[in-house]
This record gives sequence, C-alpha cells and structure tokens, in this order.
Amino acid sequence: MFKIAGKTRGDLACRSRLFMPGVVIEFKCPRCGDCFNYDFKRRGSNTHCLDHPVMNEEFDFEVNCSKCKHKWNVPLILKVSLEEAHGSFQETAQ
Repeated sequence: MFKIAGKTRGDLACRSRLFMPGVVIEFKCPRCGDCFNYDFKRRGSNTHCLDHPVMNEEFDFEVNCSKCKHKWNVPLILKVSLEEAHGSFQETAQ
C-alpha cells in the first residue's frame, strides 16, 4: 500500500528564495498597457523569485513595469502538493 495524507500548512522549508523553473507569469501594465513577463527560473536576465514564501496564505507580489516604471501589487497564494505519479507504485505479491 502507498498513501499520501494531509495538507501542506505553515512555512515552506525554504530559507529565503523560491525559484520555480517553468513558471512564468505574464502581466499587462494597468497604466501604459505594455505586456511583459516574470520568469521564476534560477538563471537569466529576466529572473524572479518568491522571497520567504508562506504556503496557503495570500500575499502581495510586487510587479514593476519596465517601460513606465509603474509599480503595483498582485495578490497570490502559493500552493504545494505531493502526489503519486500515475502508475508509479506497484505492490509486490507475496
């Protein structure tokens, strides 16, 4: 038998920054209408991360327009889950 139980809660065991390769957030500036994105990968010129993230609690993520320099906050929630990959567990007959 294989079972994963419970829900994530509290602080993510991440010392300071959380990089998420493959996660890109696209934005449109409410002031000038310019479109841009934040890439949460670890390296590169357009790299962003979450500082001291807390799971399952709403927080404000500050966004800065590179064209007109307008700043605003976007409310986000970080959710983390652990799941069995489809068909990965097979019981052994004894």
